[in-house]
Order: sequence, then structure tokens, then C-alpha cells
Amino acid sequence: MSDSTQQGEGRGAEMAAFDETRDGFLAAYATVPDEALSYLPPGDEYALGALPIHVCDSIEHYLFVFDRVTQANYGPVDLSQDAEATAMTRQQHERMLQARPTAAERAGLVESVKATHDRLRLRFDPLSDEEYHRAAPVIYEGGGQPYPTSAGLIVEWLTDHYREHIQQIEDLLVRWREQP
Repeated sequence: MSDSTQQGEGRGAEMAAFDETRDGFLAAYATVPDEALSYLPPGDEYALGALPIHVCDSIEHYLFVFDRVTQANYGPVDLSQDAEATAMTRQQHERMLQARPTAAERAGLVESVKATHDRLRLRFDPLSDEEYHRAAPVIYEGGGQPYPTSAGLIVEWLTDHYREHIQQIEDLLVRWREQP
């Protein structure tokens, strides 16, 4: 078997895991009672029901990063010096701070996760295996070191991100149910 076939099979497994964890996240979110959507745990900034917004924002962020990577022809990218990246991060954070989703918004949030996830698939699926695995040095924070970033790494990070939030939903539901 050639290296490119092995990469393609690994890539297929990565994309399948990405899809499966999205489905797992949406299944976990479906278990959140409507009355728990606006639950803001003590010490947290974001409501339980806002996690789909956060997931979408993360995917949008990495689509933006990948666009910057390709615009730089896989050369160095410094997001800490990118005014558009800074504004996007600030807007996403503010939206999350204010979000207190209701039952009426649930279906739209779920559809937004599906659409945003699919937008990443549409962007990454046509890439050759070489492009999918090609990394560029990206500085994410001022004074930070460059971090290798590729489409494949982004898919891995977002897959892990879904997993983290599946567990977070379960943990937050326990806390919500324990409230007096």
C-alpha cells in the first residue's frame, strides 16, 4: 500500500471521527432539559445551552485560520497581529457571555452546528492528502510560539473539542440537577 493510500485511510478515519463526535455532541445536547438551557454554573461565563454557539464559533475560527494559512501559502501566520482575527475572537466571546438560549432556539442551534460542521467538511474534503497534512507555523497569541497548523490537525483539535463538550454537558447536568 502506498503512503498516499495510508494517509487517505487515516484521513477518512479522522473525518469519520469528526462526524461521530459531532453526532455525540448533538445527542448529549438533546438530553439537556429546556429549563436547563439558560443554566449558568457558578464561576462559569457561559450558559449550558450556549455550547452549540461555542462549538460553531470554534469551527468558524479554525476555518478563518486555515484561510489565513492558505493565503500565506503555508508560510508563517501571526494571528496576534491580525485585526480581523482579534475582532472575531472578541465578538465571539461577547456573544457567548450574553447567550442564554431558550427552548425555542434549540432547533436553530442544532441546525447551526450541523451547517457549520458541514461547511468545514466542504472546505477540507476537496483537499489533496498533501494539502490536508501540510502544516504552517501559526502564532495564536501575542508573544506565543508558532504552532504547526494543518487541516488534519484542525480536524483532530475540533474532534477533541466536541469530546470535551460532551463530557462538559454531562457534568453540567449533574450540577444543574443538584441545585437547591
